[in-house]
Amino acid sequence: MLHLDFFDGQFSVNLFFIPVLLIMLVIGGVASVSAFFMALLIHETAHIAAAYAFGIGIGKVELMPFGCVAQTEGFYMVSGAKEAIVAAFGPAANILVSALILLSRNGDGMSAYMSCFYTANVSLAAVNLLPVLPMDGGRVLCVLLGTVFKKTSALSAMGMLGIAFSTAAIALGVYMAVRGQANPTVFLAGGFMLITSIGYLKSASLDVAKHALYKPREFAKRGVTGVRTFAVHKEKTLGRVLLQLDAKKYNIVYIVDDDLHVIRELDEGQILDHLLTRGTAARLDKVL
Repeated sequence: MLHLDFFDGQFSVNLFFIPVLLIMLVIGGVASVSAFFMALLIHETAHIAAAYAFGIGIGKVELMPFGCVAQTEGFYMVSGAKEAIVAAFGPAANILVSALILLSRNGDGMSAYMSCFYTANVSLAAVNLLPVLPMDGGRVLCVLLGTVFKKTSALSAMGMLGIAFSTAAIALGVYMAVRGQANPTVFLAGGFMLITSIGYLKSASLDVAKHALYKPREFAKRGVTGVRTFAVHKEKTLGRVLLQLDAKKYNIVYIVDDDLHVIRELDEGQILDHLLTRGTAARLDKVL
């Protein structure tokens, strides 16, 4: 996916955002664009507040056509429940604001700007609730699928679902154009979802590897970090260990047997090596 990087790569703009912004300017003017950015600010502030409430730091932020995607700091995967809650907070905030706007209307209805602001919040919530990655609805669905299947399988399924949704959106755009109701935003949304979904489908098997490459780079920049130690039963999987690791510290894991005797000690480098060669489903007693 093509994007423009700013602030040493900490903030980027997806190139699909530019034509969407231009269409919004042409159709709705400056008021529509400013209302969208205000709704987007509320949406992302809710995500960030929820993330920090769970102790999850926010790293790189990418501005997408219909919202932002924020990558969490550190290397390790956030637990599914936390990830789903953080994802849900964005659309929930927009829905709450939309409800407050309706409740605060006077007898004369809404002003032109408040009408734009209301529409922006409703639209942003609706789009982000679509069950397609990287939308918030897609993130929640991916977490749910991850409770039944492996993470790579869940990502692959989300990629295929996204391709189906994007194909339907493009078909809808063609149908509207034939009927003389062409809407370029529908084509852009379909194209954006198609490209991102293909990307998720292709990269599903590399997901753990991509995460694994992040932590060493961060440690090289900082040079010093705290140490965390904990014990895990020998029959647990590497994936279970992965969820317990602290993204902000160097981790040492003690593998213990049924009598709580330490069988082996694994440092973070060894854990990463096993993750990349054996996968998250491998049991600890099988990799010792």
